[in-house]
Amino acid sequence: MKFKKVVIVGPGLIGGSIGKALLSNKLAEKVVAVVRRESAVDEVTGAGAVTSATMDLDLAMPGAEAVVLCTPVSAIADKAESVAKLISKECLITDVGSTKRSIVKRLEKIFDNKALFIGSHPIAGTEKRGVSAANDRLFHNAVCVLTPTDKTPHAAVARAHSFWKMLGARCIEMSPEKHDKILARISHLPHLAAYALVRAITADADIDMNSNLVGGGFLDTTRIASSPANLWADIFLDNKKEVLSSAKEFVKEVNRVIDALEKDDKTLLQKLLEESKLKRDKIIEHLKK
Repeated sequence: MKFKKVVIVGPGLIGGSIGKALLSNKLAEKVVAVVRRESAVDEVTGAGAVTSATMDLDLAMPGAEAVVLCTPVSAIADKAESVAKLISKECLITDVGSTKRSIVKRLEKIFDNKALFIGSHPIAGTEKRGVSAANDRLFHNAVCVLTPTDKTPHAAVARAHSFWKMLGARCIEMSPEKHDKILARISHLPHLAAYALVRAITADADIDMNSNLVGGGFLDTTRIASSPANLWADIFLDNKKEVLSSAKEFVKEVNRVIDALEKDDKTLLQKLLEESKLKRDKIIEHLKK
């Protein structure tokens, strides 16, 4: 399968990596980026992520066989409204948002009988941002979650599977609601915890974070706190119900450790730590298979 033209709306790390993968593997003749700033036109084309870039949706869309919405979560629906007026019914439309329930609900209405829409979430990326960090192998062996509903055209499901497989990803399907519940716990909560951990550690003015005492423990557990704050604020708010639920569960577990410490209960403390170790070891062992 080869595309004549793919349009990427918002070519940052994910969008830029999609473009690079399409071009380096000769999977598309043209990859056009839609950007917000004039300066981004040269930046995106210079990075080798697209064949051309423009700020004008009207110029970008004619002839598009696939459109990937890669803007921040809060901007996806607004962009979709504009895109819907400019594409054919045979065009594949998908997004890469880290939340799915609200996005899918809105975009299904926007693209109803106007295009082949299905929600996507490639589980790939780094704490870095921008097209300069794009990588044509970012999706190699990554999982991409597709979130079809009973309103999703069969053709959209089939073409989305083919699209992401072309980029090296392995697709799985689940409902938008299940996606948001799971991702709140395995992705959104770890980011929330990392941000909070940095604030807690640096709250004491007497602690010199520039000293040589800062080691791997701090760096490993807070790496993702270097992720773009505006993107994650959007994600937390869009998946508010599930993020709050997972965050409250996290606080409950922290309080169990605090309670064991206050009571000098080494047996309970060690039990809690050992249970966590064994659960993590099991997860790591499964991922190696």
